[in-house]
Amino acid sequence: MNSFPEFTQYMAGHVCISVRSKNTKLLNAAREWLSLFAEPGCNSTNSNIKVSLVYSKLRKFLPLYHSTTEYTILFEGDTARYAALGNKLLVELKKGGCIIIDRLKNKAVCMVNGLCVTDSVYDMEDYMHIVFELLRQNGLYSCHSGAVSMEGNGLLLIGKSGAGKSTLSLELLDNGFDFLSDDRCFLRDTDDFTEILAFNEPVRFFPENLKHINKLKSICATDFLYKKCFYPAIFYPDSVKRNCRLTGVILPEWDPHSKSSFQILQPAEVLKVLLPQTMVCFFPDTSAAHFDFNCKLVCSLPCARLRLGHDRHRWTELVRQFLQKAVEDRYGN
Repeated sequence: MNSFPEFTQYMAGHVCISVRSKNTKLLNAAREWLSLFAEPGCNSTNSNIKVSLVYSKLRKFLPLYHSTTEYTILFEGDTARYAALGNKLLVELKKGGCIIIDRLKNKAVCMVNGLCVTDSVYDMEDYMHIVFELLRQNGLYSCHSGAVSMEGNGLLLIGKSGAGKSTLSLELLDNGFDFLSDDRCFLRDTDDFTEILAFNEPVRFFPENLKHINKLKSICATDFLYKKCFYPAIFYPDSVKRNCRLTGVILPEWDPHSKSSFQILQPAEVLKVLLPQTMVCFFPDTSAAHFDFNCKLVCSLPCARLRLGHDRHRWTELVRQFLQKAVEDRYGN
C-alpha cells in the first residue's frame, strides 16, 4: 500500500513540484502556500521535486543534537539549524520538526510539528522553504525584489527593506504598470530571455507613503505608523500578472528630501546590492550556479538607481523612460 496516498502537484516555471501526505491539513496548507508562486497541475512526465509531509505532535524533534553520524553545521539561527551530510541537507527547527533533503534525488521529507500549523499560509513556509533550495538546483532562482511590467517587459525592483520597493511598485501599479511581486519573485533563463515569475503575496506598506492613491484611501485611513496589507488582485484584477520577460533592473532609494533622479549603474555596483538579496550558500555547486546567473544578469541588462524624491509625480515618468529605452536598445523599435 502506498504510505502517502494523497498528493498534489504544482508547476513553478519548468519545475514540477509533487507533495504527498497522509494528513489532509498539511496537504491543504502546502497547496495554499504553493499557490502563491506556482500553478496547479503538472505538464511534465516526471516530478522534478518530491516532498513528503509527515504529521507529528511532538514539540521537539531534534535528530541532529542526538545523532552520532558525522555532519557539518552550515548555519544556526534563531529559528533553525542547518547541517550537511554528504549530498543531504538536514534542517532542525527550534519550534519542533525537522527536514531531510536528498539533493541527488530532488526529494525532501518534512517531519512537521502539526501543533504549529494554524490557518496562516506562512506556517508551512518554515517546512516548505527547502523547496527554494531544490528549485535553485533546477535553475529557478528566488530573488528578494519587487517586479512590475508594461506590455510584457519587466523590471526588477531590488533593495533591502526600507528602500522603497513596495511604495514604488504600488505607485507604478496605480499609473498603468502591471504588478507581479512586492517582495520576492523567481528568475529563470529561457531560450530567448530571462523570465520573471511572480510570488503573489499581499503587499505590506506604510499608509503615510500611499494615502494619496484613491483605491487605497480606505486602507490608509488609520494607523499611519503600522504597515498595512493590500491585495493588488482585488483592486487591480486586470493588472496582476504571473510572468514576463526581464528587461531591466532598478534600485530604488528612498530620499523624500531630494528631487527624483536616475543614475545608470555599472554591473559591479548592482551586484553588491543584488547578491545579499538572492544568495543562500548551502552547497558550493548551486551557489556557484546562482552567482554566475546573477553576474550574467547584471552584465546583460540596463541597471539604474532611482532616487525616490519628494516629486513623486515624476517617478512613473522616469521609470517609463528607462523601460522604453531598455526595450528599444534590446529589441529595436
